[in-house]
Amino acid sequence: MFFSDAIGGSSSELDRVITNHNDFASVVRHELKRSERYCSFVSLMTLRLAELADRLQKKFPADNVKAEEFIARLCNVIRATVRSTDVVSRMDRDRIGLLLAETPREGAVTLASRLSDNLSGFLDKTGEQTSKVDVLIEIGSFPGPDRETIEQMLKDFVN
Repeated sequence: MFFSDAIGGSSSELDRVITNHNDFASVVRHELKRSERYCSFVSLMTLRLAELADRLQKKFPADNVKAEEFIARLCNVIRATVRSTDVVSRMDRDRIGLLLAETPREGAVTLASRLSDNLSGFLDKTGEQTSKVDVLIEIGSFPGPDRETIEQMLKDFVN
C-alpha cells in the first residue's frame, strides 16, 4: 500500500494516510465483506474540501509544496481526531476518505460533528478561517439501507 507519513515526527503504520485509491477501495471492500459476514457495523465517510482547495490554490498559486504541507497538516488533524484503527485516505487536495470499522451511522455522525469542530479550530489557528469554509461530509453505513450508498460513494471517491 502507498502511505504518506504524518508530518511532525514518527508514527506507527496505523497513523499513516493511504494515498492510493485502489488500496483504499480494496480495504473498504474487505471491511464491507467482513461486516456482512460477522454482522458488524462499518461506515464510510468522505470529506469534500473543494472550497478550501480553491482557497489554497489562490494563496499558493506557484507553490505546490506549501499547499501540500498545509493539506498534510490538515490530514494530521483528521488522524488525531479519529481512532487509531480508522483508515484515512487522501486522493487529492479536495477529497479525503475515512473508513470507520465497527462504527454505526450514529457514531459516524458524532465523528463528523467532532471533525467539523476540529477542522474549524485548525483553520482558525492557521488564519484560513477568514470566512466560513464549507466541508461537505457524506456518510454511508452498513448494515442498513446504505449498502448501495457505500458502493456508490466508493465509486465516486476512487474515480
